[in-house]
Amino acid sequence: MTNPQPDNPKIFADPATMPTYETKRLTVPSAEALIGVPLRCLDKGFVRLVDYMGGDARVVQSARVSYGEGTKTIRDDAALIDYLIRNAHTSPIEQVETVTHWKLPIFVARQIVRTRTASLNEESARYSILGNEFWVPSLEELRAQSSTNKQMSGEVLPRELAEKLLAAIVAEQQSGYTLYEELLRQGLSREVARIVLDAAVYTEWYWKIDAKNLIDTLRLRDDSHAQPQTQAYARAMKEVLRAVAPQVYASADEHVWGAARFGRSERQALADMLDGVECRIEGGARDRFVAKLAIAKPNPLYLPLERIGFADEEVMRLDGHGIRTGGDLVECATRGALRSLFGDTAEDLFRRADAAGLVLRGW
Repeated sequence: MTNPQPDNPKIFADPATMPTYETKRLTVPSAEALIGVPLRCLDKGFVRLVDYMGGDARVVQSARVSYGEGTKTIRDDAALIDYLIRNAHTSPIEQVETVTHWKLPIFVARQIVRTRTASLNEESARYSILGNEFWVPSLEELRAQSSTNKQMSGEVLPRELAEKLLAAIVAEQQSGYTLYEELLRQGLSREVARIVLDAAVYTEWYWKIDAKNLIDTLRLRDDSHAQPQTQAYARAMKEVLRAVAPQVYASADEHVWGAARFGRSERQALADMLDGVECRIEGGARDRFVAKLAIAKPNPLYLPLERIGFADEEVMRLDGHGIRTGGDLVECATRGALRSLFGDTAEDLFRRADAAGLVLRGW
């Protein structure tokens, strides 16, 4: 027997006031504690766990098939899960599923929904009237278009300009919602009236996905190249997975989200670099190799490259590979590592930075 749902499926009752029943299903204490708890995202959004099936023990039981729970130690279980994820034996990982309730802007939803292996049911503006809730960016989130990446933002806009644009954005959102309400009052159908609302309006959905496909989704949506607003929801889903299957989460963090794939020539280059030999990869292949190595760095090297005299084509080569334009310098790799990767370009970078009086912290 299951706990009853409240009359409004969008609103959760307090779990402490809901009746409980004995169950024979596998439960995870950390997941039970998280059910119904909103993980806040952006200014008005959230993700919260509605239900789940399985956990680390289900993965282990599925993988061993003929063994019952408790026949191995927790340490053995963790090693088995790590082996499965490390070697991409993922069918047992699919035994774990989560159902979550999201409130999110439509433009974020359209990025998340690219994951075709999830099942979802979204609030419909054909049947219901959408609320006057829009994502409103902070001043720090108003950035210029990146000069080196067509799909990403660049530098934060000057404060005076950002304040002006933010006021215009909010005014346009409210103007659109006022028109939406007027169209409804005049008798226009909901399915047509909704077209005047922009992509920042909040929607809600229920989203069901198994752990294997969730891991793949989060690899893309919590990547540094994903839109920051989308990353916020991906990080919330990571917390859901951590609660439901902590060993699966830990192994995914190590072998999927924190990993990079290297080709034959890249492996050879790594071996050469460990022996102190300069990287021999050239051109675009070299740039891709450098980008993979940048994944492992705790902080990117953040350089005001234009200020120290780099040409546009040089900025394009460096930006996106662990060396970012604008702002102050932060801790990065050693000078030796950059010399190995960039050769003369690295030496030129050091020379120009020193001439400009910029300190390379941590080097």
